[in-house]
Amino acid sequence: MGCAKTSWRGVRCEGPIVVRRGAVAWAPLATGMILASVVAWPLSLVAQSPSLQDILSMIDEGQKHNRQLAPRSGRGLMTRTDTRTADGLKLDLAELTAAGRELPGYLQGDLTRPQVRSQGTAVTFDGERVKWDADGVRYSYDGSVIYEMLMGKLPRAYIRDPAPYLAAAGDYSPRSWFYGKVDGSLLSYLGESRNAAGGVTSKEVARTEGSLYEVTLRRADGCSQTMRIDPRKGYEVVEAWIADEKGNVLQRSQYELIQAMSGGWVPKKWMSTYYAAAGANGEVVPTRIFTSEFDEIAFGPIDPKAFSLADLGLPNGTQVYDMRIPGKPMFIYGVSASQERAIEEMVRDALVNQVLAEADAAPGASTMVANPASGGTEPEESSTRATVAVVGHGIAAGWWLAGALALVGIVVGGTVLVVHRVRRSGGTPR
Repeated sequence: MGCAKTSWRGVRCEGPIVVRRGAVAWAPLATGMILASVVAWPLSLVAQSPSLQDILSMIDEGQKHNRQLAPRSGRGLMTRTDTRTADGLKLDLAELTAAGRELPGYLQGDLTRPQVRSQGTAVTFDGERVKWDADGVRYSYDGSVIYEMLMGKLPRAYIRDPAPYLAAAGDYSPRSWFYGKVDGSLLSYLGESRNAAGGVTSKEVARTEGSLYEVTLRRADGCSQTMRIDPRKGYEVVEAWIADEKGNVLQRSQYELIQAMSGGWVPKKWMSTYYAAAGANGEVVPTRIFTSEFDEIAFGPIDPKAFSLADLGLPNGTQVYDMRIPGKPMFIYGVSASQERAIEEMVRDALVNQVLAEADAAPGASTMVANPASGGTEPEESSTRATVAVVGHGIAAGWWLAGALALVGIVVGGTVLVVHRVRRSGGTPR
């Protein structure tokens, strides 16, 4: 009887096995426990791993909770930066040159360095409503219309349909960066048929500062949209990008979130980078970068009137045009109806006086003619002045003629009515 070495499992014993009192056959027991754990471990992972729908629902609930905590309104000072990269300038130059179009100003300078243009503005926001300045124009979106004021020497204002301006308004409102909607969430975004037509996948991305959820949408057009979501920051999106069917990134957005006193997370800075194919191999390069960053921000309630026409800062007498109505009716801001008529008369008189003054100042505007009454000469009225005078007299004569005709009409109408009544009664007028 003896033991001989055999396979990796250990030794093979020959002969009867004697178990002494108080001893345990540990080898078979340990082997069974190991085998059981090896089989049970992957099964436990399958049982405990959340499904895709569970992950999406968890993210959606976390975002909705953050919407309730995140401040809805506030004011701040923002810097908007528009960067055109050197690669982007070269691509624009090649495209416009090939099309035979005139080159804009930004393509007529140094194209070897990025062109950076920054502009600061005061921003007021309350949900989807927002007011901001850009390029000498003040905009205000009150939730239904866009008010636009040109802040020049001759200020003018316009009332416009908001549809073409909503994207620009979202660039200045931190609440609008939640999937492009003030209170949008992941499941509502996926519910739109165009967003998840090709399916949805998710995975967990490990990082030293904490894991992120990565959700990818396969769109019907072949492109994919990926979002990285931070569960430690209200389950909000901290990075997102769109790639073509080959995996080339076309647009990338990054968000820097801050936590308000209420506990909710909102974007303080957001940056969008656009890419385009360059070169024969088709590799993509960044061409343009837009950055919005609040240098200062204070959260708190905002009066809804802050987004009205009255709070746009229009000087009294500003002409306001309603571009939503055919004919573009105009009214003068800050004056009564009687004052508006007086202003119109003053403007009309000023125009007439300006025409007369220009006619008098023009070379050869008047000539000297003989005056038989005095035996001398006097200047002859210019043709322009004479025309204005004739037109004025013509208007006056027209009014007198209209009044006379109206009086005749009243007399004739009254006479006919009396005669008709006499004929019907068969007698004389009473």
